[in-house]
Amino acid sequence: MKIGIIGGGAWGTTLGQTLIDNGHQVLVYDLNPFAVDKINSHLHPFFDTVLPESEKATLNLNEVIDFADMLLLSVPTKAVRSVLKEINALLNKKMTFINVSKGIEPETLKRVSEIVEEEISPEYLQGFVVLTGPSHAEEVIIRKLTLLVSSSKDEKLAKKVQQIFSNDQSSFQKIPE
Repeated sequence: MKIGIIGGGAWGTTLGQTLIDNGHQVLVYDLNPFAVDKINSHLHPFFDTVLPESEKATLNLNEVIDFADMLLLSVPTKAVRSVLKEINALLNKKMTFINVSKGIEPETLKRVSEIVEEEISPEYLQGFVVLTGPSHAEEVIIRKLTLLVSSSKDEKLAKKVQQIFSNDQSSFQKIPE
């Protein structure tokens, strides 16, 4: 599966590594040239860790949209609406959106799922899944055991996203007793 990650911050870049560990292809989009350069140099932009060589980033939103089968939203919730407007203007195929942004839109108090339904044209909206839970990017990047919940109105799609992010426990770092 090809997953475009919108937001090359701590969480988006970290989830990119998880997806690559699980055999998926990833392309990260970010506005920040520093973050894009770090990712393309195989270094995490926030943590002192090496990234897989196949984790790439770009400043070109259209490139990510053309590449992706699904888009993972990992931007501050206050920026989600404006990013979705940009994405909608570039879409030419149906897309599933996976949200990992925390919180609600400050001005409207709307959930990200509501914003997606408002900003993405129905002919391009394949589905929406939220991936959330008690987790920290600084632990996930070093492959510590983490549990997340995948939720959607479409149970089949939620299970598909769950499968995309699930991996074998043997690959996790052992926590000292």
